[in-house]
Amino acid sequence: INHAKSLGYDFQAQKARFEFKSLYTRPEPIKAMVNIRELCNEMMTTKGNLFNTSLSKAQRLEEFEQTQNQQQTLIKLFLQDTWINQLKNQVRQGFQYIVQSWFNINESSWAIYNQSKLSSFMNVSKFIMQDSLRTLVEKSLNDFVELVENMCNVCQMKDDSVWPSKSLKYEGFFPTRRKTSLFVVNLKLEDFKANFSTNLDSFEEKLVTLFDNAIAATSTVPQLEKFVMEKLFWEGQNPLLESVGLKEPWVCEKREKLQNAIRMAIRPMELYSEQFEQFNEVMSVDIDQFLSDLDEKNPTALEVKEQVDQFIAQKEKLENEIPTNITIGPFQVLTDTIRNGLSKKCKTMSDATLDYLAKKLRKQADDGGETCKSISRRLFEKPPTIEILDEMRIWMETIPETLIEEKQKI
Repeated sequence: INHAKSLGYDFQAQKARFEFKSLYTRPEPIKAMVNIRELCNEMMTTKGNLFNTSLSKAQRLEEFEQTQNQQQTLIKLFLQDTWINQLKNQVRQGFQYIVQSWFNINESSWAIYNQSKLSSFMNVSKFIMQDSLRTLVEKSLNDFVELVENMCNVCQMKDDSVWPSKSLKYEGFFPTRRKTSLFVVNLKLEDFKANFSTNLDSFEEKLVTLFDNAIAATSTVPQLEKFVMEKLFWEGQNPLLESVGLKEPWVCEKREKLQNAIRMAIRPMELYSEQFEQFNEVMSVDIDQFLSDLDEKNPTALEVKEQVDQFIAQKEKLENEIPTNITIGPFQVLTDTIRNGLSKKCKTMSDATLDYLAKKLRKQADDGGETCKSISRRLFEKPPTIEILDEMRIWMETIPETLIEEKQKI
């Protein structure tokens, strides 16, 4: 100090000037600021994600959307209520015994408050809170986009115009970084075609909406100042903390990555559904029309049996070729509905054909029986004249041939 004075430096004046401007000249603001920082750090760690990224099982799109909305609503309520009240209590408790000073929390004059150190203290607190919100949003968006990207990256295709395998059980799109898929969709028969239970375009739309809603959930957090300075007249004002903007460059980049990732996964889904076009013929068969066409052809019993064997073989082939489910990137596709539907259609066709055969054989047997009865009745007739007897003899010679014809019919 003496050396500074010898050089013409007024240490005491500079010290007084520094203390006049500094916030941390008393233990109360230091402790309060430490507590604010601890609560902000705790918020980022314990409540640190606007998305539920630790799902234990795959969900339908509506369930996934509901789960994420619930998570965002919980965080939003925590930020607007619990977090703000915790911070308010720390500041008010820390400054409650300071009266008539630059840290008077009971100040009612805006003019005096704006010149006080407490105003600067609240301004610093606001920036810390905004930084914490920004960190929360950034971490949440990064985790969400990374989750979707990790699930979708396995869906990259060299040729996106054809399904990469002849097999419907192809496992080349199974994600390696996560044991469970994100979404469950059903592949089902609809208008004699294979369609997904959820419109594939809805996935990109819903994910982008969730992405934007996560940012919006942090845009209505009130500033701490209004809750601490209860004696000031705020005239209905409700100042909010600044959060991340929807149009910030890095946000737009993340959103685009999310869109590109889900589009990458949707393409093999479309190709997979196209593979079921080979079963369109089975799907579109009208059983009544089929039996009518079959009856017009008047097939033999052997030909009908061959047709039944064909349906049974086709049923077994379908059950072997079509899996009950398959994983394609973030999607778990349940194919048991269409598998069971096609199998049931083949069984119904074979049963209907067998029923047709049984009715046909019964009719032929009845017709054969009637022919035999007719022969039997005529044989027992007594010819009244020699001429009729001669005619009967000639007719009797044709009986073996008639019986052979009836046997062949049966």
